[in-house]
Amino acid sequence: MGGTVQSVGRMACTLDDGPVPGDAELLKQANALGVTLVRAIKEKQEFPDQIQQQEKLREYFRDVIIKRKDRWDWEYRYWQEKGWL
Repeated sequence: MGGTVQSVGRMACTLDDGPVPGDAELLKQANALGVTLVRAIKEKQEFPDQIQQQEKLREYFRDVIIKRKDRWDWEYRYWQEKGWL
């Protein structure tokens, strides 16, 4: 499924204590995640489990949007333009 948003990983932090020190483990993790992301993009890597989950959600919302097309005409048109209906 072309154009599906997929994730190679995630991380989060707060900066409540100020800037992250240059030698922090967090920066090493961020760098490793960046390397993984670049590799996935170069190799056009796909994650079938994520694609399957997204397709299930799309199927659910396809039905919802069809049932509400009179009230959600803008959403219905968008889904038509995307070829999802």
